[in-house]
Amino acid sequence: MTQSFLIVKNSAILKPKKEQRDYWERQLKFQLMSITLGQEDEKAKEKVFLSNPDITRGQDLVRNDERTPNEILQNRLSRQQEQFKRLKDDEIMETILNTAMLTYDPHSNYYAPIQATELQIQSSLQLEGIGVSIRPDRKNPDYTRIVTLVDGGPAAKSGQIKPNDLIVGIAKDGETMTDVVGWSTREIVSLIRGKRGTSVTLKLRQPNTPDASARTVTVVRDIIQQEESGVTQRVVEVQRPNIDKTPKRIGVLEIPSFYLNYRARRNGEDYRSVSIDTEKALKELNKQNIDGLVVDLRNNPGGSLDEVARC
Repeated sequence: MTQSFLIVKNSAILKPKKEQRDYWERQLKFQLMSITLGQEDEKAKEKVFLSNPDITRGQDLVRNDERTPNEILQNRLSRQQEQFKRLKDDEIMETILNTAMLTYDPHSNYYAPIQATELQIQSSLQLEGIGVSIRPDRKNPDYTRIVTLVDGGPAAKSGQIKPNDLIVGIAKDGETMTDVVGWSTREIVSLIRGKRGTSVTLKLRQPNTPDASARTVTVVRDIIQQEESGVTQRVVEVQRPNIDKTPKRIGVLEIPSFYLNYRARRNGEDYRSVSIDTEKALKELNKQNIDGLVVDLRNNPGGSLDEVARC
């Protein structure tokens, strides 16, 4: 049976096979050009960073990458194809419903279970996991790299997990080890996170070491407080030339999101919210005798409507 595919591009439907092929050829050429230019940029950056190590600020360089742009693109497309094969029904449903909602109400969204959990984490500033931040390895995005450890978190307390470790396998809650090379960070996060008191086993290795050197580490999940993601305050001195005889002390209040721990409030427990943290921050700023106040809401994605009203 012959299958026919339609490609939608800028509201135009490319039905003939020749149009589809021309479109994909242009896309591939564009991606190859971007990869080629990116490699040249990496080489220039590496040269500067190696001669001035103090300015790297912990960035991991793509060192001695001998792959051609064709090989990089082929690996990228193969990785995407494998990720498509692992798509779950609820993720497909999420895409379909959100596409429909764009037509009827662009301010509404449907969240699949994984995304709903992420939203809850952002709202409560706490998660149940092991306390690591991850991202794709820059040299080989098939691998996921551990970037930082949360101080006092289960991963840091274990003493066996280190920044720059590559995650090659995960065994969730005592199940069989799953090879996660080529998996997206979203998929890996869903395996690492889980209920407090349950365990997860990671198979790790350091960069530039053989797979045979990989080690397994079992960690018990716990509640991780994201203290650095809440309201922050500081004081800056500003003096206008020929106007102010002395500098003005301006308080700066940064509100990254309108967060609220719904579950803790519903259970009658002590809970954290942006309105409570904002009140505390304002009291601290007033103690420092500020002359004015700036509230910074840049990059604030929103959150609890109740908290918006309270602030």
